[in-house]
Amino acid sequence: MQNYLNCIGKYLTEEKTGKKIALIIDLIFNPDNGKLLAVLANNNKIVLYENISTWKINIYIKSSILMNSIEETSNIAAILNKKISILGNKIKTESNTFLGYCENIIFDEKIGLLTSIIGRKYFLGFIPLKKFPINYSNIVKIEKDQIVVKGTEIKEAIREI
Repeated sequence: MQNYLNCIGKYLTEEKTGKKIALIIDLIFNPDNGKLLAVLANNNKIVLYENISTWKINIYIKSSILMNSIEETSNIAAILNKKISILGNKIKTESNTFLGYCENIIFDEKIGLLTSIIGRKYFLGFIPLKKFPINYSNIVKIEKDQIVVKGTEIKEAIREI
């Protein structure tokens, strides 16, 4: 398993030569199904998930030739144009109860799927309380301004904190 925050700032490295190509500045997930589609580099190019060979200290890609501009990949451009962010987004239940904010994203790098998000609630808006995990199976939908989750077991877990 990998987490979003640990991936940001890692080098995209060419597998055969070991040459560091660019730094990762974002991971692009499909908000409809949690699939990791691509990584966005600081040279404003993307590498599709299927072109990543290994996730280690650096993230290795098969070849720098496989880096595309965002415009060259229409499905990625369409998702980015929706401006849906998972990290930092509000987490609410289906009954509109505010639970906190998404602080991190956990994903399985072997299959390219989001497995859970880590939420956190703040006291008085700035004093952090304990973190709480939410399995992807409990996420109903990811929208531009909120992540909607199934509420019953999540609220119970937060209440225990």
